[in-house]
Amino acid sequence: MAIQSLAVFCGSKDGNSKIYIEHAKELGLLFVKKQITLVYGGGSVGIMGAIADEVMNNGGKVIGVIPTVLVSWERQHKALSELIVVDDMHIRKKKMYDLCDAAVILAGGKAEGCEQILVRDCRLSTLGEMISGLAHEIN
Repeated sequence: MAIQSLAVFCGSKDGNSKIYIEHAKELGLLFVKKQITLVYGGGSVGIMGAIADEVMNNGGKVIGVIPTVLVSWERQHKALSELIVVDDMHIRKKKMYDLCDAAVILAGGKAEGCEQILVRDCRLSTLGEMISGLAHEIN
């Protein structure tokens, strides 16, 4: 199955090394090259903002999914292909999975939270409650 849309779960901070932003930008360029739609958390800052900016600045498609509370804090990206506003963080994650063919997690340093997300989502995926492809080679 060819991936047409990929969800990226990442942070709204830059990470504890500049390499995290650099890698997010490299991934963004790969999205454009492979014509893969980025589905992400809709933020404008940190690793989130870096990957979205890179995709948008190079002619790609980006769908952001953001909870209302973050919009009220003016954290949403204002230059996306599409921005979907949802009620809460749980609906955000479910919507991101609904919109994608596979997902990746970009940690920004300490990955304990990312590891927990990955393990939980792998379990849910085996139960058919999430997407079937949590990771997939695209290069």
